[in-house]
Amino acid sequence: MSSLGLKEAVLGVALALAAPAVAEAVDPKETVEETVEEQRLVLQKALNVGEPDSSSDDKEPIPNGCETGKQEVPVLKVVDGDTIDVDCEGKKERIRIIGINTPETVHPSKPVECFGKEASNKMKGLLRDQKVIIKKGEGSGDRGKYGRLLRYVEFNGEDVGAKLIREGYAFSYRKYPHERLELYNELERQARESRAGLWAEDACADVY
Repeated sequence: MSSLGLKEAVLGVALALAAPAVAEAVDPKETVEETVEEQRLVLQKALNVGEPDSSSDDKEPIPNGCETGKQEVPVLKVVDGDTIDVDCEGKKERIRIIGINTPETVHPSKPVECFGKEASNKMKGLLRDQKVIIKKGEGSGDRGKYGRLLRYVEFNGEDVGAKLIREGYAFSYRKYPHERLELYNELERQARESRAGLWAEDACADVY
């Protein structure tokens, strides 16, 4: 067997062994196929399969603009009501919006929750193909459980998370501390009282 053939065989075995572990660790809002493909590219690069030989000095790492405190970035995809993909200077990053939680629509082990589609569609109508400002929070950490960047998101000078809570498309997420928690809690209280969005009697008032 040639050296290239051996490397390809090793790549196939490695991916087969990695797939079950990937399924357990994958971001619930990202398909297993997407994650396995990322693993394939990493292993392929390590084994130099399908790539021309090149010195490590020939390529510089792609800078990640999302690591700065505040950055304007294009939205690549709206995943659901509280998660978006953005372009960070050539690198795709998944952003989990700090301080809000919307009903599930894409979780592989949970059914679509009440008002989940409405929240997702609201976010798509608001941010699809737009540019947004992402901003680090104070005390909320840089990345979450699944490696997603934790950021506040602003569009047209408005806090997107606050807007979704105010209009009844999202809950204030109280599990982790952040500097806007009290504001978000108050906005949720007001949304409940005014029966906005998911709090409406003909929506999800009996569910939440």
